[in-house]
Amino acid sequence: MADGDSSATRRTLVRGALLAAATASIGASFARRSAAAPPADTDGTDGTGTGTGTSTVAAGGAAAAGIVATATPERLRADVRRMVDCGPRLPGWPGHDEWCTWLTDELAAAGLRIEPCEEYTYDSYQPADFALEILDGPGAGPVEVATSYVRSAGTSAQGVTGPLVLATGFPTPSQIEALIDPAAVTAAIRAWVAAVPAGSLRGTVLLVDLPAPGRLTANVFTAISAYLQWDGHDEADWAQIDYSRLWLGPWPDLNDFTALGLAGVVFTTAASRPALRGNYSSHTARPQPLPALVVDREVGARLRERAAARPRTRLTLISPVRRTRLRQITAVLPGESDECVIVNTHTDGQNAFEENGGVAAVALALSSAHGISMG
Repeated sequence: MADGDSSATRRTLVRGALLAAATASIGASFARRSAAAPPADTDGTDGTGTGTGTSTVAAGGAAAAGIVATATPERLRADVRRMVDCGPRLPGWPGHDEWCTWLTDELAAAGLRIEPCEEYTYDSYQPADFALEILDGPGAGPVEVATSYVRSAGTSAQGVTGPLVLATGFPTPSQIEALIDPAAVTAAIRAWVAAVPAGSLRGTVLLVDLPAPGRLTANVFTAISAYLQWDGHDEADWAQIDYSRLWLGPWPDLNDFTALGLAGVVFTTAASRPALRGNYSSHTARPQPLPALVVDREVGARLRERAAARPRTRLTLISPVRRTRLRQITAVLPGESDECVIVNTHTDGQNAFEENGGVAAVALALSSAHGISMG
């Protein structure tokens, strides 16, 4: 499942939920299936990579009568641990390829037929080092940076240097506004860029405040959900579940900034340092024409104070782009009818949760009631 496709699915789901919730708030009612109905899988395509994924395919045939044995908690924990031990499984990174090999071997060992893999050429941005340093003034010295902006252009080892300048008046839409009408947010950013006096920001390191992650709760989904499984709880309880997610942004596209002639960009966020460190957001970003770094809320607050004096600042981002090959794995368990069942997830991810669908796919394969396609 391609990155753009999977992320569009999730983003469309959340946007639809927000619109439905808004409709519900003015009196619309939503039919809900009986609690006895089985829950539908609404999103098996959360992804951070291009041309990577996991699907389960059972080519016909129903499971044998009776209860099918499932994987034990110990086995699932061990498999998740094995996945995490691969390291970052970002698309095209060595850990991603290692994980795909493990999945292929496990599916074959479960007795599934491994089909020829589809392969895709992919430019993998692999940041090796980044740094930010204030070069003069009372706050001179290195600045702690949490992460780099996904697929942003790298610099030389000497970095780029320019005065640190705050993007005064930069649009700060809420996450809900950005999800419901992203075109309006893009238009606002372009209008802001167009209003900047010609040449006034050329050669600067621009400090841009972002309201990310915005505050959201699980009630963005309840208005469109067909089934809720949480015995003893109602929708008011679901509304207390935090769904603030960095991947939802809003994250600007730096391709809209090129007219400003910037040396680089530093994004401040509302996230804490532990939450932001190493984060791969926005994973939907296309290649960015400028080097960009991301800092947490505390560092951002200090940088805003320092930017008033326009101190000389050096931004360094060593980020080689490697041409890699990504594979989509397909494994099939032949059945006894023309019916085909597909369970799909992706293989790339950042942590123990995104994406652990491959672990579940192997467990399904081992149950001998299903077949797997990873594609």
